[in-house]
Parts: sequence; C-alpha cells; structure tokens
Amino acid sequence: MVATTIKRGIFWCTVVVVMATATHCAVLNFTDLTIRVQNIKCGEPRLKSFRITELYSNVSEYATSPSRIILYRCEEALGCCDIGEKCTMKTSTPLTIELLQGSSQEFIGREAEDHTSCHCIPDESQIK
Repeated sequence: MVATTIKRGIFWCTVVVVMATATHCAVLNFTDLTIRVQNIKCGEPRLKSFRITELYSNVSEYATSPSRIILYRCEEALGCCDIGEKCTMKTSTPLTIELLQGSSQEFIGREAEDHTSCHCIPDESQIK
C-alpha cells in the first residue's frame, strides 16, 4: 500500500512537471516567422562539419587528427531559395587541410575548399 501511494505520488509529480513545462512553450507568430525566413540569405555560406572520410576516402578518421573538419558550404538544406530552386556555390577559395597522421605522427596535406558565396539556381530535379 505504501509503495502504491509513493508510485501515485511520483506519477502526479511527473504529470505536474510536464504540464508546467508545456505551458511555458514559446510561440513563433507569423510576423516573427516571416522575419526569420527573410533573414536567411542564400548568398551566405554556413559552417558544416565533415568526417574526414566524407571528403577523403583514402584517409582513415581513426588514424588522423582531427577526425572532423569544418568548412563553409552552400547547400539545399539551408532552405533559403524559392520553390523550384536550390542554393549552390557561386565562388570558393581553395584550402590545404593539414592533418596529423596517427601512426607516424607526421603532418599530411589534403586539398579542400571553402565556399565564399552562394546563389539560387533552378533545380533541374524539380523539372518534369
């Protein structure tokens, strides 16, 4: 009986906490939402994290440091172009990424690029 009472007490405390938390949800009204959408520009690349193996198939992420790199990218996932368009790279800057080879503790260089500007182009996959 005591265990049942304790379980019920815990249950109701949990319900109260969940309800109290739910009542403090923020509301994103239409005006604020519209302002957010207008402030996202396709022309500005965003930082993206890559595993080393995503960019260089001949380099092991376990044998190099760092195992991830951050580059500026333009991509469709930014959601900044109109329907029927996609955000893609307009200009880029070449980079040499310096990685530390794990077993030999030597530095190795790999080529990469930072996107420096983006633009919206027609999405050919949407055309039927």
